[in-house]
Amino acid sequence: MIPNVIASTLKQQRCERMDSWRLVRSRLQQEYEMEGVIGEGGFGLVHVGRHKASNARVAIKRVSKQLTTKENFMQEVEILKQVGGTHNVLELREAFETSDAYVLVTELVQGGELYDDLVEHGVFGEQRAKELVRELAIALEYLHSKHVVHADVKPENILLDKHASMRLIDFGQSFKLQGANLAQKRRLAACTTAYASPEFICQRESGCEMDVWALGVVLYIVLCGTHPFDPTDDATDKELQLRILSGKFDQESTGWAYMSDSARELVCRMLTVDPQERISASEVLEHEWVASS
Repeated sequence: MIPNVIASTLKQQRCERMDSWRLVRSRLQQEYEMEGVIGEGGFGLVHVGRHKASNARVAIKRVSKQLTTKENFMQEVEILKQVGGTHNVLELREAFETSDAYVLVTELVQGGELYDDLVEHGVFGEQRAKELVRELAIALEYLHSKHVVHADVKPENILLDKHASMRLIDFGQSFKLQGANLAQKRRLAACTTAYASPEFICQRESGCEMDVWALGVVLYIVLCGTHPFDPTDDATDKELQLRILSGKFDQESTGWAYMSDSARELVCRMLTVDPQERISASEVLEHEWVASS
């Protein structure tokens, strides 16, 4: 437990650092002690860290400079400064630049990825899936109200904490609707094909609707245990893209058969090909399946 005076001081210092934002190279080693690795991917490593002054535990994500640009990193930092730490979005504590990497220091969420939970425990019952979708829709509604598109919603980017609530993470592909042209959005949002919306695949203007499509794919997966457009997990990227563009997803699975009519109706509305006809994050929260206890 951090004394109130220390906690207040740390919070004030963090706000001052964020407000007068600048990348620093040496403070990382001065202020944090790196502990075990808790995540690994194509971007690099995520460590558990300890803030030396407060003894608070954090997550430290290192992104190789060979895999991103300073511009993209700063975009992610600015977005997290704007939306992080509330509405089920991961909180950014600090950010650093070292000689070979960009570093994000965030709150530590210890429940693991949704992806790993599905692999270990299998599909969700409707009540648990409903709670997950509600929390994700709250996060997306908030992002979209700030004109931010996450652009990479998938089970690997959803962390579950030990109390079974969640955090939306990894804003490396995110973009702001205002001030970004189509080319910039596509450069930033190199989203995973399996969760890409039809309009993104067609290289049309993409916005908040693409996040709802991806959430619809996630909902189908947690209830059915398979991908709606690749139930046998053997489609090539091109085959997957064509299936997504058709909008014809698997409605023959056992999971789909056991799903309630209300849940099926929500999935269909989220996986509507025309983004103008697709349900919004706010409408997801108002849907009878999500709103019911």
